[in-house]
Amino acid sequence: MTRDNIQTLFWSPDSRSVAFAADGLLKAVDVSGGGTRTIVKLPEALGSGAPLGGAWGADGTILLGSTSSIGLGSPIWRTSAAGAELTAVTKINSPDGFHAYPSFLPDGRRFIFSQVGGQNAGLYLADIDSGEATRVTHDYVQPKLANGRLLFTRDQALMAQAFDVERGRLESDPVVIVDGVMSNAATGRAAFSVSTNGVLIFSGGDVGMSQFTWFTRSGQPDGTVESPGPYYTIAIAPDGEKIVYGRRDQGGLTQNLWITDLGRKVTTRLTFGTSRDSDGTWSPDASRIAYASVRQGDKSLYEIPSAGGVERQILKAEGRGRSIDDWAPDGKHILYHVDAARELWALPVDGDAKQFLVVKPASGSIDEPTFSPDGRWIAYNSSESGRNEVYIAPFPPTGARWQVSSRGGVQPTWRRDGQELFFVAADAKMMAVDVNLEKAVELGTPRALFQTRLIPNGSVDQYAASPDGKRFLLMNPVGEDIEEAPTVILDWPALLTAR
Repeated sequence: MTRDNIQTLFWSPDSRSVAFAADGLLKAVDVSGGGTRTIVKLPEALGSGAPLGGAWGADGTILLGSTSSIGLGSPIWRTSAAGAELTAVTKINSPDGFHAYPSFLPDGRRFIFSQVGGQNAGLYLADIDSGEATRVTHDYVQPKLANGRLLFTRDQALMAQAFDVERGRLESDPVVIVDGVMSNAATGRAAFSVSTNGVLIFSGGDVGMSQFTWFTRSGQPDGTVESPGPYYTIAIAPDGEKIVYGRRDQGGLTQNLWITDLGRKVTTRLTFGTSRDSDGTWSPDASRIAYASVRQGDKSLYEIPSAGGVERQILKAEGRGRSIDDWAPDGKHILYHVDAARELWALPVDGDAKQFLVVKPASGSIDEPTFSPDGRWIAYNSSESGRNEVYIAPFPPTGARWQVSSRGGVQPTWRRDGQELFFVAADAKMMAVDVNLEKAVELGTPRALFQTRLIPNGSVDQYAASPDGKRFLLMNPVGEDIEEAPTVILDWPALLTAR
């Protein structure tokens, strides 16, 4: 085990041991010396990344956040210092979000945690026995409770707000302790730690972002688009001349859509809300953009002229959040999925026709559906087998379907002529498979084109293919996190009284 493998450090309640994740295991080490012991193996079902946060209770109970690779739809998990089997504690109320950063309250039975992303994002208070949780605030933050205050980050500022432990609610207004704390809007992770005796340690710096980068089929870089930024989802226009993408603002609390003209190298902002807009998809003539927007806890569907203008709501959430997926080549239908139910539906764009169910897997999730160029087929990824695989099915639906990938796959994308399908494999390789759907379903053997640096995601578009399939525009991770030397403040509560 090397130092670089160690992640998710947190203290035992007596401060004599430190727990950490490394090499797919949760381990602990005595700080006064001695060997490292394994607490529990982190199952593959929880993903290959490290848990986002951990807490060690006075009775030996250990809580773990979702792992950074599984993300969506994952709860807070429970084990013990003695090594009990991991079990889920919290209940997911929005499958497009995940639970992370648990922290015990002094009574040892209640804890706080963050739901990052999703229409119910926020900070929650939960009971360890029942798992029942109530939302404390709509901000999704990395919470730490110390000295009667809740510490969290907002837009890289470390905040402190009085917290009534007995009633489980925030009081007064938040106050900034320090600015410039290193944080990641995508996961809610922030580089700070606080002790019960008033010591605060934090790091400043910039979190690694992504750069829109073109790659050839052999994996050679072939130019970039825009400067590095906190991007989220990407879609290319049918003619390949423009892209629409989400960009996080205000430390990830809001997200808006932007459009870049690839030929003219001109970028314009499309939406200007204080919500979280995502899933932008082009109409066949590129004149309109359909997208999802989270507003006041509900995620509904909208459309707006791609040149800018007045938006129009096309489907109201009504308690069931929706996510936009694709626009049919003939312009008549929009594919979307229901977040809570993980159902794939088709919404008629014009006229009085009713929406209809396209696919509902017996188990697991379904996401990332895309129309074939002739509109007669859809490709999508589903986790019904226990991991994400790519499938194709007729449209309109007949109940038939065929599996395309064999060792995991997400984010299927068609070549413009419909004779090739691309996807990202579980090992992050860009894959291609020949497709012939003229008289019968004929699928070739998936073959690797090149290795990417993506962390495969079954719910986010991380790349776009040029219409001819010769180039791929990836949200390519940029370098490493740039972290400054840690700063230690011995009496951070004094900063509050000094203001």
